[in-house]
Amino acid sequence: MTLSDFVRWLKEQLNVNELVFSLIIGMVFVNLSLVIHELSHVIVANLLGVKASIAYLQMFTGATSLGEATPSQMILIALAGPLGALLYGLYMWYLEPDGILRFAGLASFFYSVIPNLAPFIQGSDMYVAIQNGLNPFVGWIIYLFVFAYCTKIVLDEIYDRLKRY
Repeated sequence: MTLSDFVRWLKEQLNVNELVFSLIIGMVFVNLSLVIHELSHVIVANLLGVKASIAYLQMFTGATSLGEATPSQMILIALAGPLGALLYGLYMWYLEPDGILRFAGLASFFYSVIPNLAPFIQGSDMYVAIQNGLNPFVGWIIYLFVFAYCTKIVLDEIYDRLKRY
């Protein structure tokens, strides 16, 4: 049973309004993006020998607690969260045919990936990476590439839907 099959089965079992079901599933899978984002920080930190744990997870927000880390370790740890969320979003977008799950992948891009890669947002993961020595030009290139790619996905979807009408 695929994830899409499970979501269809769940919808049949719950017998709720389409909009309500879409909102519930969307919130669950967008928040799953947050969990993956924070776990990615923790996994990379642990692989680098830095003590780490998820400090808290709340609806639409979270934080990771880190032990002592060198600047180069901090760069990798900081960028791991958005990378994990990006991979999750790409999986949901390209490998899940269900519309609700594809939307969750898209929401992951614009909710977890792009804001955390923005070098101009104080406190973003990219900002932390730059503060720890990542070349700001490299940070901007990464941000612009990911932003352009995610935007292309959206525009392609809009174009495909308009072609059908």
